[in-house]
Amino acid sequence: MDKLGYSIKDICDLSGAGKDLIYNEINNGNLKSAKVGRRRIIRREAAEQWLKDHEKKTSEAMGFEDSAE
Repeated sequence: MDKLGYSIKDICDLSGAGKDLIYNEINNGNLKSAKVGRRRIIRREAAEQWLKDHEKKTSEAMGFEDSAE
Protein backbone atom coordinates (compact mmCIF):
# COMPACT_ATOMS: atom_id res chain seq x y z
CA MET A 1 0.00 0.00 0.00
CA ASP A 2 1.28 3.46 -0.92
CA LYS A 3 1.72 6.05 1.80
CA LEU A 4 -1.10 8.55 2.23
CA GLY A 5 1.25 11.27 3.44
CA TYR A 6 4.93 12.12 3.46
CA SER A 7 7.30 13.89 5.81
CA ILE A 8 9.24 16.97 4.74
CA LYS A 9 12.31 14.77 4.28
CA ASP A 10 10.35 12.34 2.10
CA ILE A 11 9.10 15.19 -0.12
CA CYS A 12 12.64 16.56 -0.42
CA ASP A 13 13.95 13.13 -1.41
CA LEU A 14 11.13 12.46 -3.88
CA SER A 15 11.10 15.88 -5.53
CA GLY A 16 14.75 16.84 -5.36
CA ALA A 17 13.78 20.12 -3.69
CA GLY A 18 15.55 21.43 -0.61
CA LYS A 19 14.05 21.61 2.85
CA ASP A 20 14.05 25.44 2.89
CA LEU A 21 12.12 25.56 -0.39
CA ILE A 22 9.52 23.08 0.86
CA TYR A 23 8.99 25.04 4.10
CA ASN A 24 8.76 28.31 2.14
CA GLU A 25 6.17 26.80 -0.20
CA ILE A 26 4.13 25.59 2.80
CA ASN A 27 4.39 28.98 4.55
CA ASN A 28 3.38 30.81 1.35
CA GLY A 29 0.33 28.57 0.92
CA ASN A 30 1.61 26.94 -2.28
CA LEU A 31 1.98 23.45 -0.80
CA LYS A 32 -0.75 22.11 1.46
CA SER A 33 0.25 20.21 4.57
CA ALA A 34 -1.11 19.13 7.94
CA LYS A 35 0.42 19.26 11.37
CA VAL A 36 0.06 15.86 13.03
CA GLY A 37 1.47 15.99 16.53
CA ARG A 38 4.90 17.54 16.06
CA ARG A 39 5.24 16.35 12.47
CA ARG A 40 4.33 18.10 9.24
CA ILE A 41 2.65 15.71 6.77
CA ILE A 42 2.09 16.37 3.07
CA ARG A 43 -0.46 14.27 1.23
CA ARG A 44 0.66 12.61 -1.99
CA GLU A 45 -2.05 14.47 -3.92
CA ALA A 46 -0.89 17.84 -2.55
CA ALA A 47 2.70 17.16 -3.62
CA GLU A 48 1.58 16.09 -7.09
CA GLN A 49 -0.56 19.22 -7.46
CA TRP A 50 2.31 21.42 -6.30
CA LEU A 51 4.59 19.95 -8.97
CA LYS A 52 1.89 20.31 -11.66
CA ASP A 53 1.42 23.96 -10.70
CA HIS A 54 5.17 24.55 -11.06
CA GLU A 55 5.23 22.77 -14.42
CA LYS A 56 2.43 25.02 -15.64
CA LYS A 57 4.13 28.20 -14.38
CA THR A 58 7.39 27.15 -16.01
CA SER A 59 5.71 26.41 -19.34
CA GLU A 60 3.88 29.74 -19.28
CA ALA A 61 7.06 31.65 -18.39
CA MET A 62 8.89 30.01 -21.28
CA GLY A 63 6.05 30.71 -23.70
CA PHE A 64 5.16 27.07 -24.30
CA GLU A 65 1.66 25.68 -24.66
CA ASP A 66 0.23 24.17 -21.50
CA SER A 67 1.61 20.64 -21.68
CA ALA A 68 1.45 19.89 -17.94
CA GLU A 69 -2.14 18.67 -17.96
